[in-house]
Amino acid sequence: MKIRRVTSQKYLNFCNKKAEKEEEEENKTIGIEAKSFENVDDIMSCIPIEQIEKLNGQPCLFLDEASQSGNKLLAQYEMESGLILSLDRLIQINVRDVHGDLTEVGLKPWYSIDKAKIKVEERCGIPRELQMLTYEEEELDDTMTLGDSEELFGSLWNLRWNCGGGVWSFFWPSYDGSGCSENTGGKKWPREIKDFHGYL
Repeated sequence: MKIRRVTSQKYLNFCNKKAEKEEEEENKTIGIEAKSFENVDDIMSCIPIEQIEKLNGQPCLFLDEASQSGNKLLAQYEMESGLILSLDRLIQINVRDVHGDLTEVGLKPWYSIDKAKIKVEERCGIPRELQMLTYEEEELDDTMTLGDSEELFGSLWNLRWNCGGGVWSFFWPSYDGSGCSENTGGKKWPREIKDFHGYL
């Protein structure tokens, strides 16, 4: 497969229209002041359904970038009253590594593609240099956000992860390590990374 980087005028036009639209719209992310005696499920149940529907996806509460869930009291997570939790959409992908282990990686719509790669590297140990996100065999620019990609190309289901010649669904990427050594440009990875990808 020959990979080409997306540099189309279509994307530039999209960015210009998006900038104009953002000037007209208010930020849809809402902040919720939490009490230490509350749990995440209770807080979620108090959010108006209209706010949740605006997310157009799986709603989730975040403290900074960490997603929060469950029925434990916030105090049990050592969270004090007065903390602000943000309601946002959770994009979850399930990465299967070379050993066959499945790891859930939580992403946000405003993450850039580069940041999504970094999150996969942090959670699964796969160097971001070996990850490539494509649309119709064209490599997407790392500065694009996942939300931009979804709006521009119709759905994140239309995107594909490419690594070592293999192509996988955006939501279920898999890495078997085959052929990865051909795409490293002669770079020397630490031994544990080489072992991980099976190309020592």
